[in-house]
Amino acid sequence: MVDPKPLPKPPFPLREGEQLVARSHAAALHRFGATAGKLWLTSERVVFWPTVPVAFWVVAPLGLMLWAVNRPQRREIPLAQLASAERAKFGRNPNVLLLATRDLSRDLKVVLDDYDAFTAALAAQRKPQA
Repeated sequence: MVDPKPLPKPPFPLREGEQLVARSHAAALHRFGATAGKLWLTSERVVFWPTVPVAFWVVAPLGLMLWAVNRPQRREIPLAQLASAERAKFGRNPNVLLLATRDLSRDLKVVLDDYDAFTAALAAQRKPQA
């Protein structure tokens, strides 16, 4: 399924020849809780980029503090290093994607807004090109 609307420009720079494939609102799960953000799929990598909701920027120091706290939660996994992409659960929510790297150094567990569409795009990108 092709999204009729073009994808917005990502907040990170694209490499030469890299193309955007999919984007989903997401929340990264970690030992301190969850971080809201967006999960981007490009032709070369999967990127989780944390965001701070606009409501927190009403009080500028609070928004800035949340931005600084969330910044270390940015994750980037090259598709070549991706060992597995599996469905997981978080409580009763079945729309959790567990991305594991080959060296187990940068695993990422995210709750996705549109799980089926994103994982279909990810599977298409991971297929070996003939």
